[in-house]
Amino acid sequence: MSPGLALISLATFVVAMAIALVARSRRLAQRARRVAALASVAERLEAALGALRDARTPDAAELPATAAPPASPAPLIGGTLPGRAALVDALGRAVEHARTEGARLTAAVVHTEMDVEDVLGTELSATANAQVYLVGPRSVAIVLPDFGRAAALGVVARLQAAHNVSGQVVELTDGETAAELAARLLGSAPSRG
Repeated sequence: MSPGLALISLATFVVAMAIALVARSRRLAQRARRVAALASVAERLEAALGALRDARTPDAAELPATAAPPASPAPLIGGTLPGRAALVDALGRAVEHARTEGARLTAAVVHTEMDVEDVLGTELSATANAQVYLVGPRSVAIVLPDFGRAAALGVVARLQAAHNVSGQVVELTDGETAAELAARLLGSAPSRG
């Protein structure tokens, strides 16, 4: 082998080794930066967890009440059924409950030619297991928390099958207020004369 060729081979070998060493040192430096970053994150997590462990748990008496206080009994119309004002109040509470719990809410109004207070009010209350409200001369309404539209229509359909009644069901929509729901529900009920 000629001395020039040997010198070129040796120079190539030295350059290759230098490149390998530079690449290795870069990988080691990058690994060291990653380890330092992970150590920093671990320290911050440990500090945050320590702060959480040190925080005291509030007593139950200090926690805010999530449930609304029980409402006073609804005023009665004619001595037997609460009226529209009580319905609007009940819808307000039910809408608040539905919003906080992420639950569904429907309300129904039923129109009939029969004696509303004696027959229909009692039967609707028993069928839906809820308070019935007198909203017109021949109309009653009911608030159905946790009921979807189909379930509420089922309650009204049972009454339609047993009696000559008609009804409307409305379901709470996103962004709708209790007043808007009441207006939509009562839009089909004749006012008391």
